[in-house]
Amino acid sequence: MTGEMTRIWKKFIDLSLKEFNRIYDYLNVHFESYRGESAYSKDMKNIIKLLDEKGITQVSEGAKVIDLENEGLGFALVEKSNGSSMYITRDIATFLYRIKTYDFTKALYVVASEQILHFKQLFAIMKKLGVDKKYLDGAKHIPYGMVSLPTGKMSTRLRKCCKS
Repeated sequence: MTGEMTRIWKKFIDLSLKEFNRIYDYLNVHFESYRGESAYSKDMKNIIKLLDEKGITQVSEGAKVIDLENEGLGFALVEKSNGSSMYITRDIATFLYRIKTYDFTKALYVVASEQILHFKQLFAIMKKLGVDKKYLDGAKHIPYGMVSLPTGKMSTRLRKCCKS
């Protein structure tokens, strides 16, 4: 990213956190730390290296995948053929960071139901990595459904949202 792009991106982060915190304050919810997805970008090559060293990746059409067919979960794409990482790769990095940093007993992923397969794959990969059972047992995906309008599914990208 250019300097100007980075400045604008950081401004959006600051504005977003300010608004999120306004809502969290209203709900009396407080966080000890914030760590966004971009914090894990620098770890991607090390995560791929770890997956390779554990012998759980294979190359398919130049991309790296993890075979989860035996678990009934298909294949998880962890690195595109151009070397770009995927959400699941960043989620692997996040999971490992949370173990190291927080030694958690519970990790709840409250994410839309469209991501059920993603989280099943994530937890299966963590198991293949040999993550301690206490972390696997404590990690849960809490799926929620989408709110629909009479005109169909809401989409902020398409500006199809509720207005107060």
